[in-house]
Amino acid sequence: MYRKFSIKTLAITFGVLLLAVIAVKVSDSFSRGNTLKNVLFDINTDDVTTIRIYPQTEKGKEITLVKNNGLWSVKYNGATYNGDQNLINSLPGQINKLKPLRLAATKKESWKNFQVTDSAATKVVLENNGKVLAGLYIGKFSYIMPKNRMPQQNPYMRQPQGKMNTYVRTLDDNNVYAVEGFLGMSFNRSADDFRDKTIISANKNDLTKLTFSYPADSSFVLSKKDNKWFVDDQPADSASVAGYLNKITHLRGRTFADAGVSSFNHSVKIEGNNMEPVTVQAFVSENGAVITSSRNKGTIFTDDKKDIVKKLFVSKKELLSKNN
Repeated sequence: MYRKFSIKTLAITFGVLLLAVIAVKVSDSFSRGNTLKNVLFDINTDDVTTIRIYPQTEKGKEITLVKNNGLWSVKYNGATYNGDQNLINSLPGQINKLKPLRLAATKKESWKNFQVTDSAATKVVLENNGKVLAGLYIGKFSYIMPKNRMPQQNPYMRQPQGKMNTYVRTLDDNNVYAVEGFLGMSFNRSADDFRDKTIISANKNDLTKLTFSYPADSSFVLSKKDNKWFVDDQPADSASVAGYLNKITHLRGRTFADAGVSSFNHSVKIEGNNMEPVTVQAFVSENGAVITSSRNKGTIFTDDKKDIVKKLFVSKKELLSKNN
């Protein structure tokens, strides 16, 4: 009887222990499953009024993007500049509803490996009138080669694509997550990258008149009459005009000047339907040019190689009909 009792006791004990092990496993599995969030942030991007970026390209110095009356400006190093509206408007959406692909680390000691420490990461904070809506440390980037990539025998055969991942952590979480994409490309930029580089932005079909003012006696007017272009009173070459307008209707600068000049020796005033007139002025010298545009007030561009000058300030000869 003693032997039977011992076997029965052992069986019960074993059963209790087995249930305990199963409970721990289930609990641990549930806990790990909950660690991986569906999304890191879920906010209304229209509520974002300020974006603070601390990029590694600026050695962590703050770039502040501020929305006022629906328009973004860039504040940096004590100065305020016109912002690139399309670029900045896209930034909150790139952070909102980020989906973690996997949990990469759970402890602070691992941050350095994924470059998400305060000193190594690019920090981004989205705010609404001073209230923090979302915050992210953007760290290391990785590229995962596609599996089962075959030698390319047919150039038209579509090959499996690799995946770009970025390691991130949120402001209030020790966990490091891998997310899809290359976030550093959007946020780890210089202050100038967020500035408006527009010189001219117009629909070429709306243009009706361009007034060129040059030194000496080389000024002229390009105007549209009855759907035909004229240089002063002479017929223009339609193909030449079309090619010229294609080049300049979406003209952008590249680099910014710290200071302007007191006078200009080249200008063009662009007028048309459904648009405000745009005047572009330049001071052109042997060493390059400095350019301003009424479309982007307060912004001064440099044009050291005169690439913009050559596109914009053409001679009347380049536009005249070959039959003249």
